[in-house]
Amino acid sequence: MHVHACLIIRFISLNADLTLTVDHTMTIFKPLNKARDDWYFIGDGIGCTPSDLKEIRDTHSTDKRMCLEMLQRRIQQGQLTRSMLCVCLRGDLVNRDDVALEIEALDLN
Repeated sequence: MHVHACLIIRFISLNADLTLTVDHTMTIFKPLNKARDDWYFIGDGIGCTPSDLKEIRDTHSTDKRMCLEMLQRRIQQGQLTRSMLCVCLRGDLVNRDDVALEIEALDLN
């Protein structure tokens, strides 16, 4: 039983550290859209550059579109993992554990 539990924990941790690709964008965005009001803080927390965030804000008129553009850009830059995004969502500036839990539960394989 102990070995089985260790394998499940290992699978969950590998799944959480999955590097996101453009193929994951819309699947991730569906639950992330619930936190769209905090798109700027999410973008900052996951490593978007200040110039990218400013450009996104200047070229899009809705939080939904800004949130999607921020996610797309950050995924295209590479090295964004599901766990990085979820840690940011749970942070003090965003505080959306509900969205993080939904993203963690997604089957992205």
